[in-house]
Amino acid sequence: MSKRNSWQHTRVGKRCSYARCFSLSFGNLILIVAALCVNGQDLQRGVDYLANQQEPASDLWNFGQPRGDIDSMAAVRGLLRVDADGADMVAARAIAAIEADAATQEKTVSGLATALELVAGTDPAALLDARNADGGWGPAAGKQSDPLDTVIALDALLSHGIVPENGWEPTAAYLIATRSSDGFWNFTDETAVSRLELSARVLSALRRLRDDASLQSPELLSVLADGAALLRSLYRSDGRFSIDDDVSAPVAITATAECYRALVQSDPPALYANTLSLFGTLQNADGSWSEPDQTDQDVYTTAVVLFAISTVNFPPASPRADLAVFPASIAFEPQAPLPGQSVTIRTVVFNVGDVAAQNVEVQLFHGDPRSGGTPVGATIIIQDMFPGGSGIVTHVLDTSGFTSGPQIFAIVDPRNKVPETTLENNAASRALTLAGVPDEPQLSGIDLFIAPESITFNDAHVDTVFLTNSPTVMLGAVVANLGDQPSGSFTVQFLDGALAVGRVTWPTLGARKGVAFRIPWIPGSGARTVSVTADIDDVVSEFDETNNTGMAAVEIVGASAAVVARRFIDGQEVEPPFSAYDVGRLTVATAYQDVAVALEVTNADTGSPAITQPAPLPEAGKYQWNVVNAEPGEYTATAVFTSGSTKVLLDTAVDNFEVLTTVGLRSLKAFVANDVVEGGNILPQFITVLLENGSNVDAAWQVTWELYDPVGLFLIGSSSAESLDIGAGQSSHTAVLAEPIVGSFETSGRYRVVVNADHAGGATYAAETRFNILPILQLNIVNDVVPGEVSALDRARVTTIINLTAAAENSNLNLPVAIRDVAVVPNHIADDTAETSRISAKGIVNALGEHVPDGTPVTVYIPYGDIIGGAPPPLSLADPEGFPPNPQVRIFSVSNGRIDVDYEPTGATIGSDQGSVAVMQFHQFIIDDDQWFGLNIGNAEIFVQNE
Repeated sequence: MSKRNSWQHTRVGKRCSYARCFSLSFGNLILIVAALCVNGQDLQRGVDYLANQQEPASDLWNFGQPRGDIDSMAAVRGLLRVDADGADMVAARAIAAIEADAATQEKTVSGLATALELVAGTDPAALLDARNADGGWGPAAGKQSDPLDTVIALDALLSHGIVPENGWEPTAAYLIATRSSDGFWNFTDETAVSRLELSARVLSALRRLRDDASLQSPELLSVLADGAALLRSLYRSDGRFSIDDDVSAPVAITATAECYRALVQSDPPALYANTLSLFGTLQNADGSWSEPDQTDQDVYTTAVVLFAISTVNFPPASPRADLAVFPASIAFEPQAPLPGQSVTIRTVVFNVGDVAAQNVEVQLFHGDPRSGGTPVGATIIIQDMFPGGSGIVTHVLDTSGFTSGPQIFAIVDPRNKVPETTLENNAASRALTLAGVPDEPQLSGIDLFIAPESITFNDAHVDTVFLTNSPTVMLGAVVANLGDQPSGSFTVQFLDGALAVGRVTWPTLGARKGVAFRIPWIPGSGARTVSVTADIDDVVSEFDETNNTGMAAVEIVGASAAVVARRFIDGQEVEPPFSAYDVGRLTVATAYQDVAVALEVTNADTGSPAITQPAPLPEAGKYQWNVVNAEPGEYTATAVFTSGSTKVLLDTAVDNFEVLTTVGLRSLKAFVANDVVEGGNILPQFITVLLENGSNVDAAWQVTWELYDPVGLFLIGSSSAESLDIGAGQSSHTAVLAEPIVGSFETSGRYRVVVNADHAGGATYAAETRFNILPILQLNIVNDVVPGEVSALDRARVTTIINLTAAAENSNLNLPVAIRDVAVVPNHIADDTAETSRISAKGIVNALGEHVPDGTPVTVYIPYGDIIGGAPPPLSLADPEGFPPNPQVRIFSVSNGRIDVDYEPTGATIGSDQGSVAVMQFHQFIIDDDQWFGLNIGNAEIFVQNE
């Protein structure tokens, strides 16, 4: 291999996450987000470019060409660092090719370094022996030292923790001595490496000597400080690093990438946020990056950029909710009211993310809330929003006294309490036209604005941030221009207390537009106060200068290592102590990278492990601990952090908490063996109870029952309580109560059984079950002589007819138990939403075989396709805090003794020339029962074919 590149085969920082560009629909505000970080798509396109350039025959790049060795080494180097699909696989093929040819490679210093990095079992002796007396390395053993080969060798040896026999001091002295009087390093014959790029690489290597090899000489520290200051002085407003001050000149991308990599290892990365933005701007359509007039170096340039971008270990992404509202989601009734009329405003809110959101707040405003808008009614809370779901909230606006048509703003999650993938779609506005009056007047001038709620940490407005395998937090803020004129250029400053985090210059912000910034921030532990100020240099003339700064307080946990235990209740994490059968959420936080975590919960009194142990959740750093019936006492959660590569112990963190003595039930359920019972003196009806334990100590429960008739009147109850004991270690207890329901019951209908379980400590629970009593049946026996059957012996054939008849004309049994006839027309249907089938269910009868009366509800369910018509089931959009309607479950009412249902396939789901059977199910709809989805009473088969 060639001598001209260095290797740093380390997986530290392998998991990276970058902001993506997005537009925020804020009614007539279009919020454009700055690409302050290269996004995941850009990284993926860069990897795809390298994969496409990898030669199938050699698994290398430009194999056999003058640039082949250096390009191949740079490509593997970049691929090993970046987090993108396929990067590992492409690198692995190249490494295998390099390993296969290692024995035949020229024994250059870069070749020896490459072998040490990539070929298992390589002896470092040859590379160590190639070091010259001056402490440096040349292109090969015995060749004159130069800074580039020295850096290549140094990086390879340090990555394996190898130290030369006489230490690293001679190497540091050599690199310091070869620095020119102008502060740069120049000794290299590699045309792809400029003096600026080389200088940045040498500074990175010297920093490794200081950190990894613990060299702390005053001369080394002085050179590091001077070199970093030199690079900082070459940082330009557009994000490039350049000796030339002309920002209109082409960007030297590799030099900029290496300077960025050198500085973000010591400086706050946010200071160079514009560099990441510049990388995104300069990426070619094919995913590559190009040096000016040097397209033959695209593989090398692309690899260097990918390697540099991955230097900062961004927090890992995790699945989140994504709440959304749009202008079309806002509807007015009436649409054009007169001034003084009340207007009903219905707003549809969506969750287009990957996880559910709980307790979602929705607030409406008359006028822009960022400039004095007035709330419309109270904040409405949607309790649960599942992925792909939606909810409707309704507000009423009194337009009395309005002299203009207002702009109505809808804000979902206005306090940013729900962690989301993006805030781009949390607000929308729509103009309400009032008949006979003009629209609301617009502001005139420029007004830059930052809301404190727009300041986010890792995309969430939270008061605590847990560092998860990364020291970096993505600090975000939205700057809006509320005026009607463009702002011109301005600078946004981010502060951590009085410490500068970063400054970003934005060229211009249009009228009623905004920009969202995300910059990397490496905070210290403890309480921090972050402030973000737009137009920090006060160059923009605004009609309101008082709203340019937003502030947010946050607690940073895990700069070293931490574990925090919380109860998880109604989607929220709250402080312990725990009760039995609680759900716990443990957050493990650490800024250590490439770390393995072992987490255990133990009883602090006995030292024994808890009955259950934490299990990892999809969200990074999160674990779930089911308390179950852990005995009362003090507990300790211990997290042990070890290096993922060396297995060396890095740190340990603990959190102590209490599990309380708990007496309770998770649930109480009751069952009666027979759903239908013949009236009169009924057979004993035994009650089965299921007590699901919620205690962590032995508990005795006193169980009683009561019976209520079809109109709700109390009839009878158990004569005495029955004691049921549950041990602390039992998860549940099932028992048949000794005292059954007995007696004479002439009123037919649906009876309700209420079971109560009480504990001496005051806990009490109730459960219900139901059963049907038929009308009293009378037996009528008739003997009839069959004509023409008299024999010579005067014996007649007699037929006995037995009739069972109801004592009352009205059975009072409206619950259907069967459907006697189901017809499907047409029976075969194409998998196309333009075609429908009609399913007719007739002969819907109760337990006596009587037709149920008109208006009786029946649940219809289809697992594939959509049901047309009917009404939504309970907890539908009719309830603003409920669930979205499911087109595959609908409620129909019996009419003229039948139900007619229209069905249409989903379409484009069944493969070509394939067929499927969709089984439509008819179920009981049990009014006033918690479990309204009753027994199956009939089915219809619909054959769906892809034509």
